[in-house]
Amino acid sequence: QIAAEARRAFVGAWELREELGTLPVSRLSRFLEPNTYPTEVRGTLRDTVSYLFVELLADSSLWSPAQSNDLFRLDFDSLLAGDPAASATLKLDDPAVHPLVALGAILDDLEAWHTRVGPPEAALEARLERARRLHAAFTDAPKRARVLADLETRLPAFREVAWWAEGKATLAELVRQDPGEGALIRARALALEGRQAYPESVGGQHCLSIQKSIEAPDYQLASMPHDNLGRRSIQVTHRNLAALHFRAYAVGLIPFIEAQQDARLLPAYQEIEKIVAGQTPVASWSEELPETPDFRSHRTFVTPPVKRAGLHVIVASARKDFAEGDNRLQAVNLV
Repeated sequence: QIAAEARRAFVGAWELREELGTLPVSRLSRFLEPNTYPTEVRGTLRDTVSYLFVELLADSSLWSPAQSNDLFRLDFDSLLAGDPAASATLKLDDPAVHPLVALGAILDDLEAWHTRVGPPEAALEARLERARRLHAAFTDAPKRARVLADLETRLPAFREVAWWAEGKATLAELVRQDPGEGALIRARALALEGRQAYPESVGGQHCLSIQKSIEAPDYQLASMPHDNLGRRSIQVTHRNLAALHFRAYAVGLIPFIEAQQDARLLPAYQEIEKIVAGQTPVASWSEELPETPDFRSHRTFVTPPVKRAGLHVIVASARKDFAEGDNRLQAVNLV
């Protein structure tokens, strides 16, 4: 009932869209905090009402079970292509109209209006929002591939406006969600293309962020809780990292347990800093990691070169000097 009432309220505001199309977002600055979209992209109150309405309709937590289960019944071709003439006949507050169909109708109206009166950046943004929402709603690979293909065919028409770079960023964000081989390579290439074309624009900066995120080094440690000496007891999950550096610290297991005031049996993060600062490692070594040209995380197993049995805290660092700046330290316990 709350969702239906919210939908009716949005319809009441959306019906004023012709008048709202001439008013800047700043007109309602007492009630709305403007976001950072360029004014030529989402600058009018018509844009505001349309995108807020779309956000409500896309929230599947407000859908009925029937609406969630009926996705496969929707005409995906029409949703993807858009049909302003058919959309104009819909009663948007009718609960029988699926939220995604209503969402498509709102974006049909907004894209058609900006195509007619401008600016082209705003028309492109309506198309990008359609791609984002459909890609999120339909999770099967064939439909997602069609969303990407449709967007790719439409972007060349906007090559001369700076928001084209945001189109590339949107495409890169959607491509990078594909678990398939080569997806991150392609996503990075798309982002690089957008950044090079309009490096100082909002879209160009978004592309740079995506590129750097894909290229960023990362690693995680996991360890056997206990193992024999000379075994590959540590798993490193890594990407974009040439080498990882390790130090092993010996800790007396029984004295440590006896000194605890709670149920902990092994050192936790609270003790790691004290151990690293106050003890000399019993072993220090580096491991070269295989290249990860696909930008995805891969697993490498490490054999600690410790010589004596007992509890060891194994600390890893991306920097050889274990300094805190521009670095990440992680630790695991190994008996």
